[in-house]
Amino acid sequence: LSSTRQGLRGKTLGIIGYGHIGRRVAELALRLGVNVIVNDPPLWNSGINLDRHIEHCTLLELVSRSDILTNHVPYTVGGTYKTVGLLGENILNTLPQNSLVIHTSRGGIIVERALENLLETHAITAAIDVWQSEPYINAYLARQCLLATPHIAGYSFEGKVNGSITIARALEHYMAEVLHKPIAIDWRIFEEALRSTSIQKPLDYTDHTALLEALRASRQLESDSAQLLACLENNNAEGFDYLRATYPVRREILR
Repeated sequence: LSSTRQGLRGKTLGIIGYGHIGRRVAELALRLGVNVIVNDPPLWNSGINLDRHIEHCTLLELVSRSDILTNHVPYTVGGTYKTVGLLGENILNTLPQNSLVIHTSRGGIIVERALENLLETHAITAAIDVWQSEPYINAYLARQCLLATPHIAGYSFEGKVNGSITIARALEHYMAEVLHKPIAIDWRIFEEALRSTSIQKPLDYTDHTALLEALRASRQLESDSAQLLACLENNNAEGFDYLRATYPVRREILR
């Protein structure tokens, strides 16, 4: 949030994992005038061509150049592209001073103890939504963060509708291609749901202050963070689950 007030234009965003979410993040960042670099070895090794505005680089180079670091990778415990513990001490310590770490993929991708040490010794800010031992989360680390939320980054209204669409498409494919019993899905219910948005006014991506205020109104992450920290006063794992189960309807505003 502080970096938004200072202006995002010209900052460098490092995205680890350039799948569906990573690409969407990159698209929004480019609209905001942010430079985008990515690291996705499986994708890069497959020979894919990236958008000309986006540079692929090694993980170490990406982290060392990122004013803002975010990861969107699956939880993979072994193999060539293991992601568990991907961001450990040696990698995290290359982050520039005054950078922001955003962690919203899966708990365990970042080594939490290494991030704790970094926040204690460097001018680094963190916003964390996913935790290594949910619902028994790292309370000490949570209290060091700018934002600490209970794994609700994808809990927007639009996120749930789009998730339902993905499930419906998978079911449609399975019924037709595996069971050879095609089904008819009424897609209008999803289309109507996504049209029923309370956001009418087009957003000006050059006005970062107005965007920040609109985000605060629509997602209320600061309030979410305060509620989670309140739960942690009693080391309340049940509170973590309760916040997720009772999360209110929140709308996405970025198109």
